[in-house]
Amino acid sequence: MKIHDGIAKSRSRDHTRLKTRIIPSYVIAHQEFALHLLNWLPSLFDKWSGFRSLFAEIAFSSEAAHKVELPGPEVAGPRCLTEALMLNDAHVWKAVRKAWLKIAVEGVLRDYEAKLLFSRV
Repeated sequence: MKIHDGIAKSRSRDHTRLKTRIIPSYVIAHQEFALHLLNWLPSLFDKWSGFRSLFAEIAFSSEAAHKVELPGPEVAGPRCLTEALMLNDAHVWKAVRKAWLKIAVEGVLRDYEAKLLFSRV
């Protein structure tokens, strides 16, 4: 909490508030692992074209097993994977957002049916 308090005090002199929060280590570990997976997936799209359609099917699936629950009252309720990623975009690292954009272009926007589903999200 010392770092948080120091940042808050230094910003209070400037009369602007900088929003700070401490991120738990398990969140950082999950984002680091997700980054490795997101960087690995485009290589699978290049090797096996069927994997691209499988990924799109799961990313837009309405089945309960593929739904994601997001925290917070404004985004409450089960969402498909793509919708959940787009709504939670502000809470992940820049590198993760960049990797997800690459996945969207490589895995979703190259297939016409998946492109139509993406436009509806």
